[in-house]
Amino acid sequence: PSRCTFKVIPLSSDLRLRQPEETLLSRTFRRPDLGRGAHLAARSGLNEPVENVQRAITYLALGPRKRFLPPPSGRFRDALPTRFARRWSYTRRPFIRIDTSSGEDLVWGRRHPLMALRLIIGQLLSGRFQDLAEGSSLRAELGRLAHETGHQFEHDIAEIFRNAELQARENVTMLGGSSIRRVDDRDLGDIDVLVAQASVRALWIVECKDLTGALTPGEVVDEMTEHFGESETASVARVEARRAWVDERRQAALREFGITESPDRWRTKSIIVTGDPVIAPLIRDLPVAVVSATELPRWIGQREARAKTNGRRRRRGNRAKR
Repeated sequence: PSRCTFKVIPLSSDLRLRQPEETLLSRTFRRPDLGRGAHLAARSGLNEPVENVQRAITYLALGPRKRFLPPPSGRFRDALPTRFARRWSYTRRPFIRIDTSSGEDLVWGRRHPLMALRLIIGQLLSGRFQDLAEGSSLRAELGRLAHETGHQFEHDIAEIFRNAELQARENVTMLGGSSIRRVDDRDLGDIDVLVAQASVRALWIVECKDLTGALTPGEVVDEMTEHFGESETASVARVEARRAWVDERRQAALREFGITESPDRWRTKSIIVTGDPVIAPLIRDLPVAVVSATELPRWIGQREARAKTNGRRRRRGNRAKR
């Protein structure tokens, strides 16, 4: 832009009507040309070439365009107002380019860039930014970070089970010398966490999905399709396939925990643990339990308490028979 306008709206303690000069302060200045990049860097303290600053502003700016759809980059849905934090959303792009008779102005408020920064950081930490990344190197780096974050989430979930005095194994890739594969020899990936619950003689196949929860109807559809749909690639289908694979190898699975009793007395069950509560169990009956990480300790405690109650009833029944 040829000029930048900085607008400040002071905080007010009441909602009474005020004069424009009391509510809006603006300052407009000429954009430094490319030859003054060093001067701009010195003033900003960023120590960045002016080209990088311009590229950042372009990425974070919205301006007039001849057609609303399709958007300048990305997919059709990246401009739809029904998508939360979409690529071409004002919440993510705090700078507004305005064409004037003297050139192009850049207008922004003092709080909006900070709000946009918090939103983008939240997307990076939650994995939502992966779908918005531009460039193979950025996508590769985000994939690496997501992989590290995923392993940490799996470890945290395993620790929750261990804190409940259950045995847990992380990142199980083989049992009894066999890798986890379908009947047709297709790879099924690994078991995020394998848990032995001795009180009910159950082996839990735990799938860890650090989901943040769908916020819009479009995201609900995506979440249901990718993770809780009926296709064999959905997370529900894959964890059930792993459960069936473990069910055929219960003895080998029990040996992982040093358990030597007959596998015929044990059952295999599956559960999906999410980062935040998700809406899927309220929409569709699922073959697996779906529990958020925050709810997991209470969920485990309820089952342990139920197992103890059932155990006492069985013992009373046995004494009565005698």
